[in-house]
Amino acid sequence: MIRLARYSGIVLAVLLATATGAFSLGCDFLAEGEDARGQQGCEPECSGRDCGGDGCGGTCGVCPGGQSCSASGKCQEELRGCEPECSGKQCGEDGCGGECGTCGQGQLCDYLDQCVSADQGTVEGDLHFQARTPSVDSYGSIVLDTLEEFPAAGMLALVLDPQGEVVGGAQVDGEGRYVVPLSRPPSEDDTLLFATVWAPSVESDVAPLAVGQSDAGGQVAPGNLTPWAWQVSTPPDGYVGPVTVTEEQGSGAIYLFLFTQLAMKTILWDILGGDETGLASLAVLWTPGLSWNCGACFGAGFTQTMGGTTFDHAIFISGQDGDSSAWGWAVILHEFGHYVAKLYSRDDSPGGSHTIGVPVVPPFAWSEGWASFYAVSTMSRWFGEPVPLYWDIQQASSFWVNYSAMTTSDEMVAPDPEAGIEQDLDENWVAAALWDLWDGKDVAETEEPDDGTALGTEMIVGAIASNRFLHGDRGAAGADLADFIDAVICGLPSAGQTIAETVVGHLGFPYDGEPDCGN
Repeated sequence: MIRLARYSGIVLAVLLATATGAFSLGCDFLAEGEDARGQQGCEPECSGRDCGGDGCGGTCGVCPGGQSCSASGKCQEELRGCEPECSGKQCGEDGCGGECGTCGQGQLCDYLDQCVSADQGTVEGDLHFQARTPSVDSYGSIVLDTLEEFPAAGMLALVLDPQGEVVGGAQVDGEGRYVVPLSRPPSEDDTLLFATVWAPSVESDVAPLAVGQSDAGGQVAPGNLTPWAWQVSTPPDGYVGPVTVTEEQGSGAIYLFLFTQLAMKTILWDILGGDETGLASLAVLWTPGLSWNCGACFGAGFTQTMGGTTFDHAIFISGQDGDSSAWGWAVILHEFGHYVAKLYSRDDSPGGSHTIGVPVVPPFAWSEGWASFYAVSTMSRWFGEPVPLYWDIQQASSFWVNYSAMTTSDEMVAPDPEAGIEQDLDENWVAAALWDLWDGKDVAETEEPDDGTALGTEMIVGAIASNRFLHGDRGAAGADLADFIDAVICGLPSAGQTIAETVVGHLGFPYDGEPDCGN
């Protein structure tokens, strides 16, 4: 793991690994007549937003207590179990979607979450990146032919002097804007650096996440990675202007970084209660044009080294033409779901190849079904509305599954109501069953009529981390759907009958209603 001295460790590791490998970015300066500092001429944009940044360094509003600001700028109920953390912070994020404070006039919030004077000057601009979004063509296939621009929210912008010392830093806000206060006036010899390395707070001793590129694909194995990084030469007045990382410059790495950073935050608060020391380190490897023998997969124990720093686990994403590559958010979050199961729950899957519509042994079906459910439920919570659609493109051939409607572009096999709890199961049916049990609390119920159960994230996470699920075993050997249902009912006995009725009557799984709670 990267050691941090209030972020200086990130800089040193990145500089060591990217001394010759960072992309140099051009920048488009303001049109004639606009203020060189980017203050005058900036029109705040708050249309449809109740909170969050206004695109000009200001805010569209602050959410009341008990609510947080979503990615779409709407106030929503905070995730249960999220305790705001502002120890040592004067400003910046509180870890639950809120802010730790606002700075006074003439001050800015720096990368250490402290209010500092902007009198010495600033480096500022806007950072966006290109990404491909899915659409459906006239043949009903999912394609990635739409290239759009998005703000690089959450990226760290660091200004370095010629000796590599940090002279200022700030986080890119939700609109893509950053204003970096400097410890001395800006210089044309400075460098502005953006890199795909993340730590949860400025007090972190470790940075548990990095997105990097490998020098070779093929067999997944321990190896070395170079973090993706982009650099810009700063002009004398400090105004960099709008910058866009293009697809050719590796913008897919930013896409991967933003999604895995989001997922890492869900673990930090859903499971660890904000204790960042419990985050297991993870490297995400993606290189355009290179593929892996597993396609896309999570590798437990496949350590990756970056400039002498070791990440204990890795996610491998194919960059091969004809695959969803970095743009397949469902696949990215699916693989992160395997990380969650392996490090914070239990996964007894035998592994191997698996095909849509072909039932597999219960622990295998659970592992893959859980990972797909994690993907769509996490995306849904981020958007604040149901997103039950899982999709992927492999070798120019696409498929999709709607877990709410239990429909797919191929085939979904329901369990045999007479075959018992040890029968082989379709992994996508398992994911659909989890969706039905989950929705109705964190997001709106998607079934008509209502399936009668709305567990929500807190209950499901509690079940997969419970003593019953971690150590008990009933039905087929290994953690499976039957063990999960047992764990849910053992944790919520008063609702046991309702849950069992949903599982049997609505979902058609022959659960016997006899949970083993270890008593």
